[in-house]
Amino acid sequence: MLFSIVGEYDGDVRWKKQGPIARDLFARTAANAKVGTPQVYKEAKMRRDDLTDLVGGNSLSGEAGEAAADWSQVCDRAPLMKHLEISQQERLMPWTASAGEFKNKAEELTHEAELLAAISEVLVKEGMEDGDDEDYAAFCTKMKDAALEIISAVKTGDQEAASKAVGAIGQACDECHENYRG
Repeated sequence: MLFSIVGEYDGDVRWKKQGPIARDLFARTAANAKVGTPQVYKEAKMRRDDLTDLVGGNSLSGEAGEAAADWSQVCDRAPLMKHLEISQQERLMPWTASAGEFKNKAEELTHEAELLAAISEVLVKEGMEDGDDEDYAAFCTKMKDAALEIISAVKTGDQEAASKAVGAIGQACDECHENYRG
């Protein structure tokens, strides 16, 4: 997902040229990982090595795909939702529960909120499951707006506003699950 974002980003960012290659390699490996075979394990180890090489300054080998992602091929909704759940319940909630924890986790809070905002945006991309549904998109927008509020609250040192925004994320998730999980 993140390499797709890098590939589509208008500005000049690290790994811009490598983004589409990495996106396609990692998406294929993730799709193949639905079965546990020695070949899939070997491929996953190769991707780990590719990531190490990329972080170390080397280029990935492979054919560069289109910068624009086919989001239906890039990521599945279920793992994104699982990440959102872990982020909201195990990170954001505890990190905004007290002034001390809020202050100590300011950098991590910003990072988690940025990821949450990105995931919220990706969930409504063309090709994503229910991405074209207006009600679903509204829940994603609520979640993204709340994540941006967390980032703003961290900048201003407003623990109460951050905690309120985390609550809004939980509320958006709960309301969405009521409508889409049945």
